[in-house]
Amino acid sequence: MTPPLLEVCGITKRFGGLHVLRGVNLSIGAGELRCIIGPNGCGKTTLFNIITGAFPANAGTVRFRGENITGRSPHVISRLGIARKFQVPGIYPTLAVAENVEIPLLSRHGTARPWSMLRAEARTAERLHGLLARFKLRARAVGAAGALAHGQKQWLEIAMLIASDAQILLLDEPTAGMSATETSATVELIRQLQQEHGIAALVIEHDMNFVRRLACPVVVMLRGAVLFEGGYAEVQAHPEVREAYLGRAARG
Repeated sequence: MTPPLLEVCGITKRFGGLHVLRGVNLSIGAGELRCIIGPNGCGKTTLFNIITGAFPANAGTVRFRGENITGRSPHVISRLGIARKFQVPGIYPTLAVAENVEIPLLSRHGTARPWSMLRAEARTAERLHGLLARFKLRARAVGAAGALAHGQKQWLEIAMLIASDAQILLLDEPTAGMSATETSATVELIRQLQQEHGIAALVIEHDMNFVRRLACPVVVMLRGAVLFEGGYAEVQAHPEVREAYLGRAARG
């Protein structure tokens, strides 16, 4: 059998006497989507920190394409194809929008001989224009990234992750601060990246309307462990999930 693209097995994390993660298990295949929901403090962001190498785990393993990557540095993990988006857009505000996307594009080529560099430049230009069009940023290409609207900054950062040849995106509340229209556009964007380019995404989100519209399996975390995994309707109907996370809104 083909191993999952990303597999988290028994991950435990303690900070002193505080157990933040308690034997977390989850997996996601190539081109799949997963949403992670749960109350603040349940360990969602800490899990992302361990997957990307920012924090060491106390126990358990993280595997990418069947390879154990537990404890590797963030730089190495990123180069493998695991890209993370934080809640606050990590863009270069004083650079042009196009330059923000060019940086990860060019970084993938490394050193090369002159002829291959020329070929790489042609491919880079073609891909740059394609990404700007895909993320609806072409009209803002020469303007400073810092002048973009909030939702556009979020899309720009995702474009930068795609430019780095990411195979899986770890998105931490990608619609935070977005309008309803921007949130809807983000759902469509993630879906297009999955369907047209086979990119997987693991998404932390609190906006249940976004989770419903993304229409993918949902992982519910509570007190550092996975409480339940299933479809949106199953999550809504699960009594412990309704009581612990969805609360009165779900009961009403």
